[in-house]
Amino acid sequence: MATPFYDVYDNFFLQIGDDAKLELLKMTDTDLDELLYLMLRTAIVKFKRCKKLLPSNIDIVSSTFLIDLDLEEILILSEGMTLTWLNPRIIRLENLRQSRGDRDFKTTNNSTTLYSSLKLRDSISKELNMKITSYTYNAIKDLPIKK
Repeated sequence: MATPFYDVYDNFFLQIGDDAKLELLKMTDTDLDELLYLMLRTAIVKFKRCKKLLPSNIDIVSSTFLIDLDLEEILILSEGMTLTWLNPRIIRLENLRQSRGDRDFKTTNNSTTLYSSLKLRDSISKELNMKITSYTYNAIKDLPIKK
């Protein structure tokens, strides 16, 4: 009757790919758990229209939600985590571009990486918004009709 955080984390790892996953898995267990939880918390805040009260149904000690999440909710949270994970990488590349100057930055691979990361972020953000809209619409559609 509870959903472990790792159900969401596993979907997050599937979305970020093997190289990024290996990079994260180099962290200590404690540091990794803290980072994953911070990203999850941000994803929860972005998922304001969840039918379930996520913030008040968290047990940090056991790393579980005190309620059952369905697959759609898990996918929305993991996609929110992916956006949260991607943002610092984009900011780092933007800072690098500003420190080097636009012309010098364009001659490096970082320019391509920044452009690809921005496109990826926009795509994930659009997909996340569509999933939340669909989730919200389905919740409204399932409400009983008052006569």
